[in-house]
Amino acid sequence: MASISTMAMEKTAEILGEFSTELLLFGMAFVAQFILVNKPWRKKDFAELDSKQLGEKCVEAKAVCSSFKQGDHAAVLRYWRLLKQKSDQAAASVQLVVQVLESMLCLRRSTIAVLGEIEEVLRKNTNVTVQFMNDLLPALTKSSDGDLISGAMALFSKHGVQAESSTYEILLQMHFSMKRFQEVKRLGMKMRSDGIKPTHASSLVLLKTVLVEADLDTALQYVREVHCAELADSVCEQLVELACYKKRLAELLHEIEAAHIPMSTHMLDALLSVGIRAKDDCQVAAILQLASRFAVGKSARTVGLLIKAAGNDATRISRLLDEAEAAEVVIDSFVVDAVLSASADIDLVLVQRLSRILSPKDPAQLPAILSLIRYYVHSGHAEKACGVYDELLRPRSEASHCLPLDARTKASLLVASEACHRQDIADELGGASEANRISMVRNFSSRNDVANAVKVLDGANKLPPGAWNIALGTCIENGDLAQAQELMQKMAGKGVADQDSYSSLIKAYLHEADFPTALKLLKKMRQDISTAPTEALYSEIIIDLLKNGFENKSQALQLVEMMKGDQLRPSKSAVGLLLKSLTPKSTNAEINNLVQLVDLWKDQMDEGLLCALLETCVRLKKVQLLEQMLQKFYGTGELTWIRGAHSFGTLIKAYSMVKDVSGAWRCWKKMCVLHIKPTSITIGCMVEAIASNGDADGAHELIKSLLINEETRKQINAVIYGSILKAFSRTGHMDRAWAAFEEMQANGVQPTIMSFNAIIDGCARNGQMDRAVRLRTTMASHGVQPNLITQSTLIKGFWANGNINEAFEVFEEMGKSTENPDDALYSTMLDGCLKNGLVEEGVQLVDKMVADGICPSTYTMTVHLKLLSQANQTDKAFEVVEAVQRRFRRRVAASVRALLLTCCLKSHDYERGARVCLAMMTDGLALDGVMCRSLLQKLLQTRKPELAADVLRGMLSISKMSDLVDELLISEVVMALKRKGSPLAEPFLKELKASRPSFVLGSDRAKKVNHQERGKEKDTGKGA
Repeated sequence: MASISTMAMEKTAEILGEFSTELLLFGMAFVAQFILVNKPWRKKDFAELDSKQLGEKCVEAKAVCSSFKQGDHAAVLRYWRLLKQKSDQAAASVQLVVQVLESMLCLRRSTIAVLGEIEEVLRKNTNVTVQFMNDLLPALTKSSDGDLISGAMALFSKHGVQAESSTYEILLQMHFSMKRFQEVKRLGMKMRSDGIKPTHASSLVLLKTVLVEADLDTALQYVREVHCAELADSVCEQLVELACYKKRLAELLHEIEAAHIPMSTHMLDALLSVGIRAKDDCQVAAILQLASRFAVGKSARTVGLLIKAAGNDATRISRLLDEAEAAEVVIDSFVVDAVLSASADIDLVLVQRLSRILSPKDPAQLPAILSLIRYYVHSGHAEKACGVYDELLRPRSEASHCLPLDARTKASLLVASEACHRQDIADELGGASEANRISMVRNFSSRNDVANAVKVLDGANKLPPGAWNIALGTCIENGDLAQAQELMQKMAGKGVADQDSYSSLIKAYLHEADFPTALKLLKKMRQDISTAPTEALYSEIIIDLLKNGFENKSQALQLVEMMKGDQLRPSKSAVGLLLKSLTPKSTNAEINNLVQLVDLWKDQMDEGLLCALLETCVRLKKVQLLEQMLQKFYGTGELTWIRGAHSFGTLIKAYSMVKDVSGAWRCWKKMCVLHIKPTSITIGCMVEAIASNGDADGAHELIKSLLINEETRKQINAVIYGSILKAFSRTGHMDRAWAAFEEMQANGVQPTIMSFNAIIDGCARNGQMDRAVRLRTTMASHGVQPNLITQSTLIKGFWANGNINEAFEVFEEMGKSTENPDDALYSTMLDGCLKNGLVEEGVQLVDKMVADGICPSTYTMTVHLKLLSQANQTDKAFEVVEAVQRRFRRRVAASVRALLLTCCLKSHDYERGARVCLAMMTDGLALDGVMCRSLLQKLLQTRKPELAADVLRGMLSISKMSDLVDELLISEVVMALKRKGSPLAEPFLKELKASRPSFVLGSDRAKKVNHQERGKEKDTGKGA
């Protein structure tokens, strides 16, 4: 035990000795530090620590850096928390803090969380410098969060760190990139007020900002601070353009002349560009004088601009090229293009000089050389293009390689080599392979050079149809359909015309509405199975035909028959347009044929086609067909592809027409289940469906429920309320109609003319004309003026309630307003006159109507003639009919002529009545057989057997009336002719026997006729 204790004590003494040695060394180092630096040992500034040093000492710091490089931002934050717990000094490393902040931003941590992390770092490290702030700010600016930047700046200011010029540079660049120009200007003003001199980059940002804000004065101030030679081309152009826009270019030139603003080459180019564009030679001369005074060097752009300003002055252009060559200005494509543009109007001398100036050794001049070659080929100088290639681009030895050529230049050179028979050039360029030739066609077509493109196409080797279609497409794009047609004929002759060729040309003719030519090409396509038209082409032609006018429907239907023959079907859009082209005059066969087209898409039915079908049935009032289509395509409403509010509105309207309110409710409920927001049109369809099918209260309740919901409340309008107003009025519930009218206004729905007309119509129907009159006077307070329907409704109400004078007053008021009466209103007035026996007033109304140029309808004429017939004014009736025929050049209807015949019978003017009757028979108009028989008997009584025979002949010629003519009546006519000794008796009798072989005028029948006539004479005598 003693030995063990001795060993332990010796070991302890050894450890204490080593520890004492380390303490001694540490003390010596402390003393040396104090003597040399004259400062106590200080904690190393965290900004001087890098991640490498921390990585060697701390595993967590190294893990932070590694995770950040791998993009694992969550791991960065996790290791950062461990690092903060272990070492505050390590936690203060600026690089680590930047990585942590960027990770927090990538993980979309809140602004408060990021600012809290920054504040914690600043609180634990008292030696925060401006450099630390400047190192952190770029990471924060990546978020583009203005609140975050402002909060960070406030924290640094709280800890005594103030912004310097570099800080402002970072902030200015961030706000400028985010287009916060007002914030940039505010920071600039703050820098000046704090006496901080902006850096060069800050001045550039401030200059760009004021240029964007169009502040020329401030821009000139910043330009003085920034050396003009360091400005980019775009900034110089902006400055000059702003001076031009403000009409202060002279002021800018004065600043340059006074040396307040230095002049650079960029500034010179910008000023020249403006002066040349304005075509101001004096200004250009002044700018060049300033450039010469300040010895501003010229660039290639300067030379190009001056060449453009020279126009067609070859001497001046040559002098400019001499000066550029003497100044060793590198000629680029801009200068070459300027010379080539001028040479198009003069000669090739300048162009040839360019080929001597350009050098293939300078890569910057290669685009200029290529432009020169393309110019020669395009202008028809193929040999010169080959010469430039030989001189400047061709490899000098087998070891050297040809300079790179773009596709356009290569295609141009191939054309030139073929024109000059230079097979060597073609071989060096890879030969005129099919791919190269197609590329040549494409390049020529892109420059609208169809002639050269066709030359390439006409080569020895046949190119595929796609290459020909490129040239054909160019002709079509240029609108040259004649050239396109000529090229198409050549393609057809060579057998390279395909479906795309015909389709492109047909579509071009459709665009020009040249349908006959397009249809001819379509028929030609159908002759070859390889070019047979597709469904898409057929459908496009049908659509264009119908869009150009429904009068082309017959041609569209012919195309449909062609498609059926080719076992194709029209597209849904084409079928929808065909359905819309149907009219009420369309035959059932035509309607059924189009419905069969819809059946072809039964398995792929969509909303558009279904709505077109249903809307067509509703428009044509085909109730039975509509019911069948609803059952067939919608059924119980299980289809899930109905998603549009408009589609549900169409379905509701269709169910309303077939009187299926439950179906309408089913659609409405499904729309609500699908959370489809109804439009005002959909709501209107639903309310009208309920109200028109006898449930006005239900429609009113629906409106009330929609007014409760804020989303649907805005959709309620006067048209929707009009449905229930009309329903209440027509069912006699005027109290509810008035209540709904007041409710409508209380809910902020402004009544329209339709609303007022519905209420007035209800008042007229229910004998409340006093309220209707008051309502008309209040319309003006709502900014609504009465229209023709309003006045017509009032007049009908007055006539119905016996207020004749009021009806005429309203009618006379209309004559003084802009609303002129129409035929319907005149008919209403004449109806009232007829019912009240106002003959003179009715005659005056018709005279005024004709004088105002309003053509009376058949109904109006009928009412008027009935009125004249009551007054026994047959002559006036004939005068009115003749005036209408003469004034409006129209034939009156059969009903009007029948009324004329009635007037004749009533006034005992049988001869005129016979002429009317015969005229109607000649025109093939329908006649009342009883009336004709009565006229015939009256003619016999008044001893006019010849007219009676003519009427009888006409009646016998009409199959429907011949049954009304018995043999006794025929015998009466024959005997009347014989008694009068008319020469027409015998011919008429023969004619009767020919038409009726069984007719025999015997003695018994003659005696009976004589007996009837003597009885009639006795009756006449007694009457006398």
